[in-house]
Amino acid sequence: MDIQYSLIRPEWLKIIAQILTIGAKKYKTNDFSEKTEKEYFDSAAGHIIADREGIRIDPDDNQPSIVKAATCLLIIYTKRLNNQ
Repeated sequence: MDIQYSLIRPEWLKIIAQILTIGAKKYKTNDFSEKTEKEYFDSAAGHIIADREGIRIDPDDNQPSIVKAATCLLIIYTKRLNNQ
C-alpha cells in the first residue's frame, strides 16, 4: 500500500507542532520519557472530558482540548514504538 501523505492536512501538523512547542517549553524538547504512558493517558482523558464538558479551549495555554488529547495519544503511540 502506498501511503498518501497528502491526506494529512497542513492545519493538523501546525496545531500539533504548536502544542508540542508549548510542551517543549515546559519539559525537555522531544523527551517524552519524563512522563509515563499512564500519565499521558490520564492527561488525554482529562482533555477529552474537558472537551465533552464544553471546555473547548484549555485555559492554561489557549489550545484546543481535543487536539491536546490527540497529541497525548500520539506520544503514547511513539513511546510504544520505541519501547519506552
